[in-house]
Amino acid sequence: MSKPKGILIDPPSGWQFGFPDYYIAEEHGTMEDFLRLKKYPEKDIEFAMQYMRIIGEEE
Repeated sequence: MSKPKGILIDPPSGWQFGFPDYYIAEEHGTMEDFLRLKKYPEKDIEFAMQYMRIIGEEE
């Protein structure tokens, strides 16, 4: 089984928006763009960028 590319991220209360999910910079743009794509609240993005869990490492 192949390992997905990217990093697994989990912002605060992310379960409400389908997190944890894999962020792949080449496909999603900036991490802020990815949060917006997943409908994460705009007002909470700055907070999420400081306190999100990053699970694993990008290869």
